[in-house]
Amino acid sequence: MKTLNLSLLSVVCLGVASVSAQGDLLRSVPEAVHLHIAPQSGWAGSVGTILPVASFSGFPADDFNRWLTLATGPEFVNLLGGHSAAFTGKLNPDKCSVQDVPFPMALRTWDSKQSLYQLQTRQLNACVQFRIRDAAGISPAGEHPACEVFPVDNYEVIARGGLCYFRINPNSAFTVRYEINPECTNKDNFARLELEPSDIFAYSGFYISGDASGRSTLLRPLGSGALRFSIESSADETPLSIDMGEGAPRWPIQAFPEVHMAKASLVKNEEVHCCCRGEIARIFMAIQKDGHFFAVYSIG
Repeated sequence: MKTLNLSLLSVVCLGVASVSAQGDLLRSVPEAVHLHIAPQSGWAGSVGTILPVASFSGFPADDFNRWLTLATGPEFVNLLGGHSAAFTGKLNPDKCSVQDVPFPMALRTWDSKQSLYQLQTRQLNACVQFRIRDAAGISPAGEHPACEVFPVDNYEVIARGGLCYFRINPNSAFTVRYEINPECTNKDNFARLELEPSDIFAYSGFYISGDASGRSTLLRPLGSGALRFSIESSADETPLSIDMGEGAPRWPIQAFPEVHMAKASLVKNEEVHCCCRGEIARIFMAIQKDGHFFAVYSIG
C-alpha cells in the first residue's frame, strides 16, 4: 500500500467542515477561525461570534490505539492556482514558471518563497496553540519534531506545531480549542519570537492516523477549515482602518505595490472560473499581450 506523507499535503478545498456523524463518530470542526493580535491596544483573541472549538467523540472500536492528528500550516498558492500546505514548513518547488515575459516582472525566486513560507510557519507555530482535552485521559505522542506539548493535567494539554498526535482510547471524547500563545500578546517578546506584522492564511485539518510517524498507510480525514492569523501593524508604521472597538481587526489603508504596466486585452472571458474559500474568492482570467498568455487573479 502506498505510504501517505502527511508532511506535504495538497489542499484541494478548505471550509468543508461542519457538524457530522459517521457511524457513532460525532465530529464538529469550525469552517473558519480568525485569530488576531493588536499589539498597540494589548488585545488578542478570536474574531467573530462562533467559538473556535472542534470536537470528536464516539470513536468506533477499530480506531482505538490509533491517533487523532492535528495538521496546521500556512496556505501556499502556486502559479497554477493550486493550494497546498506543508506542515513541516518545507514547500514542494513550483512545477511551472513564467517565461518569455515581454516586460520586467518582479518574480520571487523559489528561495525567497521558501524563506517567506518558513517565516510564516515559525510565526504560526509560535503564536497559534491548541488546548486539547480528552475526557478519557489525554495521551500525546512522545517527542515529535513538529509538535511541542505542554501538559496541563491528566486530561488536558496545550500543543503548538504543524503536526500533533493524540492516542484514541476507549471512551475518548476530544475538544480542541484554538488559542493565542500569551507570550505573543506582549510586544516586548516580538524580537525573541521573530514576529512582525503579518496576515497569514493557513489550513487546519484533523485526521485519524494509523501511527504517529507522519507517513502512516492509514489516514482518514475528519474535517478541515480555514485558519487566519493576523498581527496588526502599528499606526505609526502605516495608516490603519477605523477603530471599531475591541476585537475588531484594523488593516493598512495604504498600499505601495510595484506595478509593471503593459497593454493587455481580455480574451476567452467565457472561461473565467471562480473558486471560493470562506471569505476569499480568487477569480482567474487570461490576458494576452503580444501573443503571450498570463494567468492572473484578484482577491476580494
